[in-house]
Amino acid sequence: MKHKTLDLAAEIRRASLPGHLAGFLFPVFEATSNSLHSIEDKYGEQAHELGFIKVEFNIDTNSIAVEDNGEGFSKDNLDAFLTPFTGRKLKRNGKGFGRFISFKIFSRVFYTLPTDFEDGNRRNAAFEYLPLSTGENLDEIDDISLIEPHKRDTGLTVVFREPKEDFYKFFDFSNESFEEGYTEETILIAFLDHFLLEFIQKKTPRNFLFVIGGVKFNLSEYFSESVEFQGEKVVFLELEDESEEFTLRFMQIDAKKLKRHSLYFYADNRATSDLENISKGLKDTAFEGDKRNYNYLVAVTSPFFKASQSRDKIENLGIKIQHNNKEKTLKDALAAEAKDHILDLEPAYTGRRRETIKLQVEELIALDPMLRRGLGEQSLDEFVNNRGITESREQLAQDLFITRTRLRGKFDFRKINSQTSFEQLKNVVRNRISADAKEALAVYVAYRNDVIRVLSEMLNRKDDGSIAKEDAVHELIYPRYKDSEEIDYSSHNLWLIDDDLAYAEYISSDRTLISPT
Repeated sequence: MKHKTLDLAAEIRRASLPGHLAGFLFPVFEATSNSLHSIEDKYGEQAHELGFIKVEFNIDTNSIAVEDNGEGFSKDNLDAFLTPFTGRKLKRNGKGFGRFISFKIFSRVFYTLPTDFEDGNRRNAAFEYLPLSTGENLDEIDDISLIEPHKRDTGLTVVFREPKEDFYKFFDFSNESFEEGYTEETILIAFLDHFLLEFIQKKTPRNFLFVIGGVKFNLSEYFSESVEFQGEKVVFLELEDESEEFTLRFMQIDAKKLKRHSLYFYADNRATSDLENISKGLKDTAFEGDKRNYNYLVAVTSPFFKASQSRDKIENLGIKIQHNNKEKTLKDALAAEAKDHILDLEPAYTGRRRETIKLQVEELIALDPMLRRGLGEQSLDEFVNNRGITESREQLAQDLFITRTRLRGKFDFRKINSQTSFEQLKNVVRNRISADAKEALAVYVAYRNDVIRVLSEMLNRKDDGSIAKEDAVHELIYPRYKDSEEIDYSSHNLWLIDDDLAYAEYISSDRTLISPT
């Protein structure tokens, strides 16, 4: 059996793989994904109950086998298998090229399955896959040491053998070259992570077995043990003058099996997006439970979602809507709703974070009383409750300063002249100078007093029987050999000599003027 002509060798050379373990497992992920599709095609909505997959990781023979009970090779999908880039996988967000990249990891790939032959007989046959062969690409073999016969009436088994030199280490769990601990569970977690959405939506068979080092695991049960459902939240958002309903399902998943707080969208009971990281503004690390640490996974669906049929994406997540008095994309609005509800589900964490933010704001105001004006008409508690739960001290200070500046009332003192009445002058001082400006004046006066105290100490201090060095006083008032381009007016103390000098357009300290001639 031969495929159509294509420079596959060049395509394989150009192909790139994810690094580390994910790259090594890529061919096995592809084979498992094909098994899931084959089972779905055969059993439809009963795929979860009737399907079967077994992945066997053999550390003695350095081989990996994937067995399923799907529809196997029909004439149509065999032709597609032997022909690269048919477009058959596009509806499932694939390219139909993954099986060729297997040869970047392994030297030999075998298939065994029930096969109808031209003589009318049907028997279990084994083949070696030779994509670069000028002859048959599926070469029948009878060496059971290379691949055992397929054990089921339908479906197929694929075996990857003879890993390339760089990949032998992944079969050795005692290898100390890995930076982090590498165990059998590392492989299980990698599979769970890769097929997380399929497990969540029960697109995987109930009988999804994984055998590693002779020990058998049921991955579906392994996943179920790590998940706790935390209920649903229904929200209504105004879109295009219509109120649309969105349902959010919340799950807590063991932090080993879900690396970060995530969200995904689905339509027509099928995931139509990759996982979205929603840790920012929520919590950078996992929540700590009594028995385990966990991250949240939120699944969002709605009749409003329109899924593209050629790619598993939702087409209308990018539309702009008004949400909490801000313009956002629908995706961002739903992410915000998800994070808000997670915070409701974690009152202990939320309370601790609010207390921390409150202490930080109090410290900022103590350091700079003018920042209190940044609270506006809100109480401190109201301000804190309106902040993002993970905002840093720097973000809080910046927002307080910006709000203070925006709220600060300005009065044009240039309007005051000889015609201004005494009552008007009195009113300006009492009512037209903002509290913010009065606080600034108080801070400035206090600063001047502190500088004068420092200067007095310098002048009174003795050093080897003489008065403080001139250089020290000079540095306090205005550093030598500097000018206005290097020293900002707010950073010197020339007002000690003359207040008018504090705001001079240009000042140069101890610099020789060069004559134009």
